[in-house]
Amino acid sequence: TIKDSVYVQGYAPAASTIALVFNSSDVNANTTAGPDGRFSYALAATKLGVGDHTVKAKAILDQGRQSPYSASASFWFRSGAAGERSKRPHR
Repeated sequence: TIKDSVYVQGYAPAASTIALVFNSSDVNANTTAGPDGRFSYALAATKLGVGDHTVKAKAILDQGRQSPYSASASFWFRSGAAGERSKRPHR
């Protein structure tokens, strides 16, 4: 049983909206960068399930301007060990 969360953290322009895409759109989420540009987001592992996963992010600025998506980061969950990150690059 997976009982943990995956935590995504990064930097973007201050007060920008951060669009997160997990698994090429299986799960989408938004968060907001703080005044110092830091952002974080926690997603319950149960929304993703056991297996390999990816996440990428982009900043949405004022007047609809957007950054390109970041490179995808890969991670995996196995039963009873949620949140362990793989050391292999995204394929």
